[in-house]
Amino acid sequence: MFLKYIYILLPTFLILSFSQVASAQTSGATRDAINQLKKGERAIDSGNIEKAKTAFNKAIKIDPNLASAWEKLASIEYAESNFKKAFEISSKGLENNPDSAGIKLWYGLSAQILGKIKEGTKKLEEAVNSNNDLFLAYYEPTNKIGLARYYQKINNWKKAAEYFKAFLKTRPGEIKKEVDYKVKFR
Repeated sequence: MFLKYIYILLPTFLILSFSQVASAQTSGATRDAINQLKKGERAIDSGNIEKAKTAFNKAIKIDPNLASAWEKLASIEYAESNFKKAFEISSKGLENNPDSAGIKLWYGLSAQILGKIKEGTKKLEEAVNSNNDLFLAYYEPTNKIGLARYYQKINNWKKAAEYFKAFLKTRPGEIKKEVDYKVKFR
């Protein structure tokens, strides 16, 4: 079960963490929110998911413009298969951070799982247009969703192949062996 978190959360955290924390303001409240964000990241590293969720929720309450906290909280809920909650969190996160590619990623994946296919696909495309390293937007192998699967299902083979190739190009090395055969022989 913990491996499921590692495959989904770790690569995403690495991609998304640095940009948000580096660009945040340095007001007192923002510093407190960033401290909560770091506390949540340390909790994830030690495997304490509930403590991480608590810290990310505190960060959001302190500074709702800290997109990383929204992204990480939504990603945890998504990894725990709480797709409705991940969708709600990412929806609220987008209200305060409408340009966040990471929040759009979790919104899009959650929307697709909840049956809001076109809405989710639109957000996933917006996410990869602003950050093309979001490999899960192209194909999320655990739930078999994402841009490539959407276009495959509507028989747009050219776009499906393009997105499967993008997934193969951008996915982290840790998951290459486990999912490559699923993508290449689809």
